[in-house]
Amino acid sequence: MMAAPNPFVNLTRQQIMAEAARWIGTPYCHQASTRGVGADCLGLIIGVWNALADQKIDLPRHDQRSWAQHAQGEPLLAGLRGYLRDVPLKDAVPGDVLALRWRSIWPASHLAILMEEGSIIHAY
Repeated sequence: MMAAPNPFVNLTRQQIMAEAARWIGTPYCHQASTRGVGADCLGLIIGVWNALADQKIDLPRHDQRSWAQHAQGEPLLAGLRGYLRDVPLKDAVPGDVLALRWRSIWPASHLAILMEEGSIIHAY
């Protein structure tokens, strides 16, 4: 499953990737979203979005650590669908947000930003 930026319409993918790269070195901190201080995977997406987009977001948080084992449905994807649109993974391009699952039968529980040459930036 893959989600592509939707309200980033006026931004280039280069701007999204450049902002994501500014977050490299930010320590992992569960349920945080402050560049240079701490972020989890959802916090990285929120932080990049809020740094670039006119419309700020503050997605509701759940305990992501338990989603992979206990979630019914796709709570992470459901929350993101209000801000991002689904596209097939084969159509992913740098600057897109990737929603990942640790096992194919579990709900998506991790997010990353696709960079050039197939690399990703994520908080883990």
